[in-house]
Amino acid sequence: MSRHNVGSIQHNLFDYQKSMEARDRGIGDVTGGTNIEWREEALSAGFRAAEELSEITSDDVAERMSRGVATRDNRAMGPIMLHLAKEKIIKPTDVWRATRRISSHGSPRRVWKSLTYVDPAETRARMLY
Repeated sequence: MSRHNVGSIQHNLFDYQKSMEARDRGIGDVTGGTNIEWREEALSAGFRAAEELSEITSDDVAERMSRGVATRDNRAMGPIMLHLAKEKIIKPTDVWRATRRISSHGSPRRVWKSLTYVDPAETRARMLY
């Protein structure tokens, strides 16, 4: 057998259960690396974004965060969005938009539908009747 031959072991590259386990481990790793202050600020900004906009992305959340509150890993915003979804604040859509964050080079971000947004025009109309 040559040193370049991987042998007769067939590796299964596609396994849904293992894929989900790896995802959860990754989320745990990223979440565990964030500081509490950043996490609380991100969740608060997420609640505000969902109240103010009918659809949000992680950019909208980041833009509502206080300057000076930082995390070592910007991937930590993913678990924040998932937490907001578990709390029934937002739900995922099938729409993706290019990020406005310069350092992310226009990479796609999921659009989330707000479940707490109330259109101000509808609120005013209800108040008139």
